[in-house]
Amino acid sequence: MSRLLTVDIFPHITMMQEMLDIVDRIGYQAMFDEKDICEAIDFAEENGFPVVEVNLNCPHFSPESVDRVGRLRVREYSESKRVRLILHAPEGLSMMNVQAAVRKASVERIKQLMDFGNQIGADRMTYHLGSSVPMVVCGERRQLHTLYTREYRGALMKSLEEIGEYSENRLLPCVENTSGFRYDFAAEVLAEFLRNGFYLTWDIGHTNYLKGRGRQEEIDYFLKHRDRIRVVHIHDNYGSRDEHNVVGDGTVDFTHCLSLLDSPLTELIFEVRPRENALLCRENLRRMIVEDSRRVT
Repeated sequence: MSRLLTVDIFPHITMMQEMLDIVDRIGYQAMFDEKDICEAIDFAEENGFPVVEVNLNCPHFSPESVDRVGRLRVREYSESKRVRLILHAPEGLSMMNVQAAVRKASVERIKQLMDFGNQIGADRMTYHLGSSVPMVVCGERRQLHTLYTREYRGALMKSLEEIGEYSENRLLPCVENTSGFRYDFAAEVLAEFLRNGFYLTWDIGHTNYLKGRGRQEEIDYFLKHRDRIRVVHIHDNYGSRDEHNVVGDGTVDFTHCLSLLDSPLTELIFEVRPRENALLCRENLRRMIVEDSRRVT
């Protein structure tokens, strides 16, 4: 099976070293394995991960589980350990829900999470746009946004306007390529906001399981807006579904993908579970880079 974005990228040994340096910048996502954020910071420091993405889907990471004193402690602890913190918002929130009360509640929760992130020292947060409602009509499955595009578009624009205004001097809002991100109207709306304070999270594994035109369009979108990418999720799959496999257990061409994303402004994260798999990802990725360099030279 073909790999994502295949191209020759290692003309000489200097390029290989540059790629290995990128690997050393990659962090891991904390989710199931830690009892609190400080424990995640400890794991990162002990294993040489410079950044932790705290996944707020887990109740033990929620703002309600950390009081104001605890938040200051987390901030000071991450600074003392020299481990950066970023956030991943919980799924289930929808920026395009046409039920006004539900949409407003989602936006309000995003604001609360931004305050939380700012207090613990995080500087960016990934979140999903949400999706529309599937309905079945005479055996055919249809998404309501295809019937009520104007309403869904309007809801999304309101949410992004509110989030953009609130995020200033708090966190960088980073939209990930999943669910409603791939709706035609969402791509158009988001492109406008990318010029005004919004950023992108490119999940490479999510792109890898797309097919045909949709796959290339998503690649082109991220390359066009490469300067707005602030988070990259790294995991593998075999091109048919989202598997979150260890790097090397799939068809993603990581070496080329990373060569496109060599920016100190971008945080790279191994999004695999359990956390020990992040260590295996790093080991495998380093080996891939060396092997690719040898083949080219």
